[in-house]
Amino acid sequence: MNKIRLNVQDLTKGMYVCELDRPWVETSFLFQGFRITNEQELGQLADTCEFVFVDAEKSHVDVTAARHASSSSGAPRKRRRSLLSLLRRQTPPPMRSFEEELPVARELFIEVQESIKNLFADVRLGRSLNVGKVRATVQSITDSIIRHPDAMKLLCALENKDRDSVAHALSVCVLSLTFGRHLGMAEEQLLTLGLAALLHDIGELRLPEGLMHKRGGWSESDYDQAKHHTDYGVELLRNSEGIPGGVVEVARDHHERANRSGYPRQLGADEIGVFTKIVGIVDVYDSVTKGLEGKPAVSFTDALKSMYDWREQLFDGELVEQFIQCLGIYPVGSVVELNSGEVGIVISLTPTVRLAPKVMLVRNKDKKPYHPPRIVNLAKFIDGEDEEARYRYEVHSVIPAEQYDVDVRHYVLRELYQQQEQIA
Repeated sequence: MNKIRLNVQDLTKGMYVCELDRPWVETSFLFQGFRITNEQELGQLADTCEFVFVDAEKSHVDVTAARHASSSSGAPRKRRRSLLSLLRRQTPPPMRSFEEELPVARELFIEVQESIKNLFADVRLGRSLNVGKVRATVQSITDSIIRHPDAMKLLCALENKDRDSVAHALSVCVLSLTFGRHLGMAEEQLLTLGLAALLHDIGELRLPEGLMHKRGGWSESDYDQAKHHTDYGVELLRNSEGIPGGVVEVARDHHERANRSGYPRQLGADEIGVFTKIVGIVDVYDSVTKGLEGKPAVSFTDALKSMYDWREQLFDGELVEQFIQCLGIYPVGSVVELNSGEVGIVISLTPTVRLAPKVMLVRNKDKKPYHPPRIVNLAKFIDGEDEEARYRYEVHSVIPAEQYDVDVRHYVLRELYQQQEQIA
């Protein structure tokens, strides 16, 4: 193969594009290698890439002049166009109801936790990563997210705040896949994103045991030591046959920040890949809401508010706004107080009416426990034809679970399975 690097502005119809400047799965191209046949493909390449590699032997035109132009033009690097503009951008509807998916997801959740635990234990002992098992695990999680994302997402939200690397990896994987589904990613893209999310911190397994969950905060030397996990992750994944390059990139760069304040390479916004940006956002959200790295946990709402404030300095602003839309104003697992005075747990979202989630009511207006809890879909009161019934139920505020001694894990894992949906 006579492979030649060309700037996208120097491409013409008839050239055979054999390699991009980023992983194929981060683009909307259907084939890994194609001959340019029309202006639409030229525009798509210009919107997606800064440069590509052309196979001169498979091209139907001479690329010699184009190669000279690319090497001597000195044209300024242009800003990458976001992947968001290339996706279909329409979130697909769930394939089954939340109630149908939850018991399936609960069994799966237990299975994948055990699988990830064993995979990580092998790596910690110096054994090679079982890529086949990792792919199978991510495929099963992806299948559940495609069927209905809220079931796995709710189960992750219930995890104890004092968690280990397995729980964090699984949570980042589930939330990243949920986010990717929200963005309209194809299944092949979701699978690569899921792999990258699950393995983003794999290098931490080579750090001294206990460092990542040290109580009482970190010293400066702790931070310096922890930063090496990106180097360890790259080394481990590059030595694992069958791991896509995009997954290695995420392991290396998920702590990079848009304003070049991250590590290890102090990349800027335009130099960070889309999958890396997604996992970076989710990683921070899960870490701050679960109190990792020796820091106190903050509420879902406070975390999203802070990330919105940081959206241009640290992250991709458009992606942060989409992430907030994906999770909703009231993320699953949140404890809310309604305008009626009742208290409930958000268990599922209605994509078209994000201010009206499905809620399991656990306290009445006098804050006495419901026996059994009641499930109410707030969206039905907004969409109903009865004017008097509209807005009878709506969320007034998000509150700490401790305020009324609400054990979210108990209610979801024990009570929810026994309930039939009731609409008052």
